[in-house]
Amino acid sequence: MVSEIKLDFRLAKFDDADKVLRAIAKEALEFLFQKVNVNKIKCILLTGSVANGEGTMIKHNSSIITSDFDFVVYLDFPCYLKYNNYFQNLSREISRTFKNKGFDTHIEFLPSNWILQKIIAKLTNQGIYEYEFAFASRCIFGERLFSNKIVRPSKRDALELAFTVVSDLVFSNLKNLSKFKESYIYAKRALTLLNSILIFHGYFAKTYEQRIKIAKDCASSKIIPINEDEIKVLQLYTEYKLSGSLDKILNSMGYDNIADLIQFQKRFLRNLTAKIVYHELNNIFIKTEKIEFEEINFLQSSKFHKLLMGYFQLSEARLLSRILGITLYVAWSFTRNRTRKELFATFLFHKQPPKVILNVLTLLLLIYGNDLFENQFLEKIFPWMRLDTEIEPLQSLFFVWHTAEQSIKL
Repeated sequence: MVSEIKLDFRLAKFDDADKVLRAIAKEALEFLFQKVNVNKIKCILLTGSVANGEGTMIKHNSSIITSDFDFVVYLDFPCYLKYNNYFQNLSREISRTFKNKGFDTHIEFLPSNWILQKIIAKLTNQGIYEYEFAFASRCIFGERLFSNKIVRPSKRDALELAFTVVSDLVFSNLKNLSKFKESYIYAKRALTLLNSILIFHGYFAKTYEQRIKIAKDCASSKIIPINEDEIKVLQLYTEYKLSGSLDKILNSMGYDNIADLIQFQKRFLRNLTAKIVYHELNNIFIKTEKIEFEEINFLQSSKFHKLLMGYFQLSEARLLSRILGITLYVAWSFTRNRTRKELFATFLFHKQPPKVILNVLTLLLLIYGNDLFENQFLEKIFPWMRLDTEIEPLQSLFFVWHTAEQSIKL
């Protein structure tokens, strides 16, 4: 059955990169077909850089890092409804299985029902995902069911992308990454920030090469809050992502070892994250005069609190979403699933969706670090979480954040 799949993506970073990446994709799909009746699968989309022809394989000594393999599987609608829990568990099982092999593979299961998809997208503001499915994906099995060719990511979508980088920075020490993997992730997250700020200002480009080209013009025209030095670093990160050469970026940036490179990457990413999140929050919620970005220490700025409160207050969930969230909170309470119960408790104790609460918390953690746990602010904003139990507060938050990221888009 897998031989019928059109693995039609372009790769040529190393002579054997194409062969290796195709083999990983084929293995993931073989695993999927062992677990799911193929007659219930209507369509499989491959998304991300592999689908766009920018998939990479980076070699360093005996280690190999590849691009993430992200699949969207559209299922027969009755089958999806009947076995929804099974598919959620299967998604996590596939991710764990291939993570143990050294590859990041994510499979999202969705119902092949156009009306339901529109409702879900409307309720959860998934404009950026609709855009990716329509313009940055490749159908590798079955027939593409539908795609919204007029959808475009919003400023809120761009901000959500930036918050994913905040979360990665805050929780990076809990992920047990190798130095090699850590360096690659920091470079990719900086490029995520670049995509975020371009989307925020209405520039949509599906490839890394297109983004850095647009960014150079926007930076020189002062359209985006990124200076020339930062553009040079982002250019090197783009080459790193596409060339698959760790030695090249070490030489280009003047570092003798990966540890020194990572120290620079962490500082660079932290500062760029603060600058872009500040810019986007300011423009969406405050809309003040133009900011001279080079003159502000963003993480020390008291204005961040005002921006965060504006974001918090103006992100209230719609009534239907809140009813659904409270219903899920009750359901998880009955099943005694503590992590999901804590996740959906935001609809009960606040009117904001879980991701809004988590975004505020992770940004505060980026600003204050572990000091945040000492001033009892955490208990005020997340009072239902048992943070004084046997696990550390940061670990507890990580479990909730991981559930939000891996289970459903909120």
